[in-house]
Amino acid sequence: MIEDADIRFIPPADVEEASQSWKVQPVVDAYTHWVLGRLVGIKGRSVPDVAYFILRDWIQSHQEELAHLGIDVHVRQGRLIVQRND
Repeated sequence: MIEDADIRFIPPADVEEASQSWKVQPVVDAYTHWVLGRLVGIKGRSVPDVAYFILRDWIQSHQEELAHLGIDVHVRQGRLIVQRND
C-alpha cells in the first residue's frame, strides 16, 4: 500500500512538497454521509478520514484510467511521483 510520505505531486508549472496537503470539502447526500459514518472505526477514525481512504483507494485502483486521462503515475527511487502531462 502506498503511504502518504511516499507521494510527491508534480504539477506542470511547479513542484509541491510531499508534506503539503489540501482541505477538500465535498457536499454529499444523506445516504452517502450515512455510509461514511458507518465506516468510521473500520476505514478511518472520522467521516473525513473515511472519505480520504475511499478517494485514495479509488485513485490507486484506477491508475490505468488516470493514465488514459493524462495523469500518469511513476515510481522513482521508491517514491510515487504523480505528474500531469499537459
